[in-house]
Amino acid sequence: PPAEPAPAPVPEEPRLPEDGMVAQFKATQVKLPPETQAILTRLAATLEPTERLEITGYCHRKDAPVDAREIALMRAMAVRNELVKQGVPAKSIRVKFNTTQALHAVKITAK
Repeated sequence: PPAEPAPAPVPEEPRLPEDGMVAQFKATQVKLPPETQAILTRLAATLEPTERLEITGYCHRKDAPVDAREIALMRAMAVRNELVKQGVPAKSIRVKFNTTQALHAVKITAK
């Protein structure tokens, strides 16, 4: 009988989306969506020891004029805390915030 064709290789899940956006939020929401948890678990598992991460929390101040900075930071910190919980050393993570872009998100850049 003819040999079975080899199964197609399963494409590797990218550990970070192309644009680095790991979470999207409604205007005042800070709780991480479940799909973000999955991305962070994968990222933590594949992080090189020398790699540094920059986490930027975004909250557009037009949508949350009072505490946009606080919301942006809370979002970034939620991602940071999750990564630390997964074993990423806190010292390799830098947290920033942005309230000027029309985004409600968290972005991770690997350096």
